[in-house]
Formats: sequence, C-alpha cells, structure tokens
Amino acid sequence: MFWDGRVELDPRGQLHTPAGPDLLPGLDDPLAAQAMFPVLDRQEMRGQLGDLTIFNEPNELAELPDDAPQAIWAALMQRLGAIEAYVTLFAAAYPQRSFDQLSFADAANAIAAYEREAFSFPNAPWDDYLAGDLTAISDAAKLGAILFYGPAGCAQCHAGPLLTDHQFHSTGVPQLGPGRGVSAPFDHGRELVTDDPADRFAFRTPSLRNIEVSAPYMHDGALIDFERVLVHYASPTTSIEDFDPSDLHPELVDTVQQDEQHIAEIVSTLSDQLVLEPNFVGLSNIREFLETLTDPAVFSLPDIRPDTVPSGLEPP
Repeated sequence: MFWDGRVELDPRGQLHTPAGPDLLPGLDDPLAAQAMFPVLDRQEMRGQLGDLTIFNEPNELAELPDDAPQAIWAALMQRLGAIEAYVTLFAAAYPQRSFDQLSFADAANAIAAYEREAFSFPNAPWDDYLAGDLTAISDAAKLGAILFYGPAGCAQCHAGPLLTDHQFHSTGVPQLGPGRGVSAPFDHGRELVTDDPADRFAFRTPSLRNIEVSAPYMHDGALIDFERVLVHYASPTTSIEDFDPSDLHPELVDTVQQDEQHIAEIVSTLSDQLVLEPNFVGLSNIREFLETLTDPAVFSLPDIRPDTVPSGLEPP
C-alpha cells in the first residue's frame, strides 16, 4: 500500500508498517492497515502545532508527539466517542462490543470495508471482451491491446487482473511538492522504506483499472492528463528535461525540482523495463485500449457522497 509500499504484507503473511510494534492489533488486512496512517501525517490530516480545528478549537491531535501513534489513535477514538451519532454507528457495526472496547483499528477496518465496497469497479468492457464478447471493444482498442501486451512492453509491469506487478520502478517522474521524510524536498520513494539506494525514485506500479478517470497521474500528480503519461513513457528523459509546470496548481509550480543535477540523478535510475521509443506508432491505439479498462459504473461515483456526516464537517 502507498506509492512507496510502506504498508505491505510479506510472503509469510506478516504485516509491515511504519508503526512497527506500535501497530494496533485487530486489523483485517493491509487495506485496513493503510487507513491507520493518513491520520498520523501532519501535512495530510493531523495538522501542525498551534493549528486550530475547522471548528476553531484547539487541535489536541497536533499537540501529540510524532512518535506516539497509539496516543494519536486513542485521541481520535475520543473524538469519535464524543459524537453520539458515531457511537450509534459503531454499535451497529460492532454489536458484540461497547464503544469503550473498540480501538482505531476497528475504525480502520470499517474504512477499508467502505473503500472496498464503494470503490471497486471490476466490470469494464475489457472484462466483457475477455469473457467472450468480441464486440465489447473497438478494433482500434484491440490493436492497442496487442501493442500494450506486445511491442510497447507495457505489460512488463502492468499485467494481471489489476494490470500491475505490485513492484517498484523508477519511471523518471518529475519531482514536485514538499517531498517526503529525510529526502525532502525530494521523495526518494521506495528507498525510504528499504534504505537501499538502488530503490531511489522507485514507486509502486499502479493498477490501470479506471485509469481514464483517475487523473492526475504518477505518484505526485505531475502529469495532469492521460496523453502526457503516454508521451512521457515514450521518452521519459525528454519528458522530465522539458517538463512544463505551468499547468499545475499555482501552489505547486515553485516546488518542481528542475535543476540539471537532480534531473540527471533521476534519469540515471530509470527502469530498464521502459522499452517504448520516441515517436512510437500506436499511442492512440494504446489509449483506446486503456479506456476499455473503465467500468461505466465509475461515472456514478459522485452519487455515494453523503449530504452530511456526524462530525458536522462538509463532505468533499
């Protein structure tokens, strides 16, 4: 889980996370474990020292030290327990236990169950084609599939039912944003988990399911549309050297790392599995194939947005 694989299940079934021995017991699976960590991150959810909550109240979560995940998770449960509607919902989900017997691991299990139910879209035209409906996709998309699984080399990394090898590769993505951990203002990717310099700038291969509607792309959102991703893979060195940040959100433009030394370092790590060549004929066909990976049901996704939530926060 995550672009750098900081939450993962090893072949022995052992769960590894940034919390180490502090991880709470009772998690159902890696998806639930993943839900434990955004709430710990100051930039993502928890906030900085001195911040106020959206209700203009002191943020007690931000006051807790970064190396006390169990205390933060416990404080979150106190927040939830102070809202009667949440207590009622937890009672319905976990009828055998009182709220005082629950931990944030139970909240994470609930979040994971919701994510799995609400955001799984496995019924795309490509699935219909594989099931025998030869009319489910266009001839142009069929040619795109042949190129994708053949000379374009895409399936070296994007294979299997989810079109990912679940491995980590450096694909020459421009670096932008605040960076991560000790590598800030850069994000060294998988190296931050393994401490192996060979993993620098390597990120997990994403699934291509519903890729048509999941922009922006790459680990940091550097490529804002589908076309740029295909062009990038056809010539990653040129793409990063000529990267134009003008289409990014204004707050991100000045965070792009474009000095020559840094670009050269990224280029030196490029995966040898990138086999597309500049001016590769057939990118439009590959795009048509990738569009067949979109489940039409994904376009009804806005319908799952609740009008209100018990906390009083406005749903995004």
